[in-house]
Amino acid sequence: MDDNNLVAQFSVTSLELLRLPKLKLSQRLNLPDVAAVYFVLSPDQTVVYVGQSISLAQRWKTSHHRKYQLESLGDLDIAWLEVENPDLLLEVETECIQHFMPLLNDTPVTQQERKSAHLWNGDSGYRVWYGRDKNTSVYLLNYHFVFCPKRRRKVLVGRLRERLIELLDLKAQELEWNVMALEVMPDHVHLFIGVDPDVSPAQVMHRLKGFTSRVLRKKFPHLLKLPSLWTRSYFVSTAGNVSSQRIEYYIQEQSTRE
Repeated sequence: MDDNNLVAQFSVTSLELLRLPKLKLSQRLNLPDVAAVYFVLSPDQTVVYVGQSISLAQRWKTSHHRKYQLESLGDLDIAWLEVENPDLLLEVETECIQHFMPLLNDTPVTQQERKSAHLWNGDSGYRVWYGRDKNTSVYLLNYHFVFCPKRRRKVLVGRLRERLIELLDLKAQELEWNVMALEVMPDHVHLFIGVDPDVSPAQVMHRLKGFTSRVLRKKFPHLLKLPSLWTRSYFVSTAGNVSSQRIEYYIQEQSTRE
């Protein structure tokens, strides 16, 4: 059976949330490693958030970008609908969002979450991440990256933005890198990440840009109007104080690049 038939056969109106497998939010580390659309349910079983991931376990293994919003709502459940073909995740998720109209899907990430992540303009500064290699050397390699879509197009919005955040988290986890802060604006991305000492900044960008470009251009056809999703350049600095003027200069410069 082809993918179109599978999508056509799915009907959100026949979906029985109470019969789906579920765990408490506090038990999220026990979620299975499956491709799934997930539903965050309030104590009265109202759907407050819908998302999707090619790896449910990995998506919730680290801090979800709506962690504080969700925890503020009380004792929540996470239910999930396993999807055998990951290529269908976006279609199923979209239909579920349109049907249930969950409150949090239409709200921005809260200021509390931004502050807790120690983003670029916060007064509390950056968190640091120490690593240890097999020879017991201790290292502290944290990089601040800024990179932009081709021609600085403002395409990183809506569902595309949400998917990009998920993909960057997922790839970093796969490579055992540590995303300490992430901010996606319509025309640029700030990424603060800790990596192993044998990984160069160029390798970080190659892996993250290449992976996200392939997946996003496949799922969002309007991106194919651009010759590539990302510019070839990027800004990078080691952990420390970098002037906002220097970063702004890099971002502005991308609008003149082809």
